[in-house]
Amino acid sequence: MLQILYRAPEEHAKDMINKVFLILMLMFCAKMMHAQKKFATKLIVLNDTTIHQFTDVNELYFLYGKWSKPLQKLVKKLAKTTDQTKANKVIHAIAKISNHEASVILTLDKYFKNAKPIVGSNVENVLNKLANSKAYYWLNENYFQNSFDTTLPFEQFKQKIQDSIGWAYGFGAFYFLSAQDSIYLANMKKVYVGDIDQEVIAIIEKYVAAFTPPFRYDINAIISEINTIPYVIDVQYDGCLIKTMQLPNWDEIGIIIVKGKDTVERVYTIQFADFAMFRLGKHISFPIGSKGDTIFYKGVNYGLHFVALTRKQCEENEKQHKEHIEKYEEWKKQNQQN
Repeated sequence: MLQILYRAPEEHAKDMINKVFLILMLMFCAKMMHAQKKFATKLIVLNDTTIHQFTDVNELYFLYGKWSKPLQKLVKKLAKTTDQTKANKVIHAIAKISNHEASVILTLDKYFKNAKPIVGSNVENVLNKLANSKAYYWLNENYFQNSFDTTLPFEQFKQKIQDSIGWAYGFGAFYFLSAQDSIYLANMKKVYVGDIDQEVIAIIEKYVAAFTPPFRYDINAIISEINTIPYVIDVQYDGCLIKTMQLPNWDEIGIIIVKGKDTVERVYTIQFADFAMFRLGKHISFPIGSKGDTIFYKGVNYGLHFVALTRKQCEENEKQHKEHIEKYEEWKKQNQQN
């Protein structure tokens, strides 16, 4: 019996690795779902059929993430650079960031195997500068720690790197904003709303601190108080949307601010549960503990049509719910008669 129950240490280790990997993937997927919701607008997938719309490399969606500001600055600089020597310095700096996002930028040509960039666009400029640089070799040196054989023919060497990046091309890496939304976002960033942010955050934190399990807080009071803040003309909560039961999870409150002729949308995030992470360098991390009964204000970002689109979805959900109730009542009535 003891022999039947015994499991080799390597089997235990394998089970542990599988569990850790599963947890990491679930957390990553949850974060990606949350990240793609930040702007709450229609995002365009970069592929052969939409590539003709892609004229500004700065519109790449992931460049607006919380941790992407250094890369965002370098991409903007590269898009404007016409001198190859200066471009090489920027490209090398991007390679040194050494993360998935940087690797995707440096291998942008992957998406242009079947099409050419729009003539005169900064996308064309960036692709030309990348093609005349050592981008793939610098990527191999910094991100892959010289894992690939540089003596291989270049096309074969490049293909191996693209294959290794693989999954990072998905998960929203190459979504981009429409030109209109890109302009809208740029205009919003010109308007100072820090004072309004402080007032909204104070209101959220006051009520969130008084939550009762499981994650209940007075959202109606929050919305009521936010509506009294000068310049705030609309507030929308996303609690009516369908969400997963997986933790951590998030609620979001969107507001519309109008100052003179300027309109700004802000989206405030409330997080349920938290994980303590153990990190090994830049690329390896796994959860070592969790706080499942905690709720806190997470942060704020710009929104693109968050209020309008969330309200529309909430109304649609409510309509469907009523229709289901009516069908159920009709079905119950028929069965009682029979």
